Amino acid sequence: MTDELLDRMRALDPARDTDLTPPDELLSALLADFPEPRRRRRFMLALPAGALAAAAAAVIAFTGGSTPDLAAQAYAQTSQARDILYVRARVVSQFGSDRLEMTRENWLYRDRARRHDDVGAKGWSDMVLRPDGSVRFRNRDGQDVVSTDADGPDAQSWHQQLQQNFVAEFRRNYQKGTLDPAGTAEFAGRRAQVYVVDTSGVAPAVPRFKIREGTWTDHREFFIDADDGTPLGSIQESTTKTPGQPAMTSRVVETVEAIEHLEPTPENLAKLSR
Repeated sequence: MTDELLDRMRALDPARDTDLTPPDELLSALLADFPEPRRRRRFMLALPAGALAAAAAAVIAFTGGSTPDLAAQAYAQTSQARDILYVRARVVSQFGSDRLEMTRENWLYRDRARRHDDVGAKGWSDMVLRPDGSVRFRNRDGQDVVSTDADGPDAQSWHQQLQQNFVAEFRRNYQKGTLDPAGTAEFAGRRAQVYVVDTSGVAPAVPRFKIREGTWTDHREFFIDADDGTPLGSIQESTTKTPGQPAMTSRVVETVEAIEHLEPTPENLAKLSR
């Protein structure tokens, strides 16, 4: 092909003077929530669920990549970077022969969080993480406690309980790159992609209960809708072994009933502190 022919083709190109560089603001919005997992690169979008498809298409166009994987879609749908993330789940816990069922609600927004556990006739508890880092715990039995960092282990316990929910655990493991795909299964009546996380460690001694130091293992399976990436829930099985004591086992099934993004209006922000 001659230079003359190339010049004629360029002259006939209707888009020859168009700047195809994507705007910085658009790129920043699309790529604002992209942590770098160690195992493999994934597309992670800090957008409400309703904008997921359009954002994914835009990223594909800019990067030349393929459709984001299911874990990336679930990560995008559980972002609380711009909106308040509300999650309601049904939690069934089995500790030995003891069984407990409850409805758990979580509100997550930046440096604020709230968790409400309702066990029906057995009562309820409510924990709020405030912007100053303090945690307020209250229940219908009249307990009302505010803990700060100065309270040491007690404050740490409240923080840990607030962090123990399906969404927070899933997002932490996604960011760390520790979600291992483990095929598909049925969960809550839907076909799901399974992601497994196995952890273990040392169980600290608790002198006042005469419990010696031991070991613990934890196996957790996260279930993501195999068609649209909707988070469905998880199953967590844990075992603690203490010398001279029988092993303690637990199984917790958390089934997500609702995921909503709420605008940070004064009315919705008030839900974080009730």
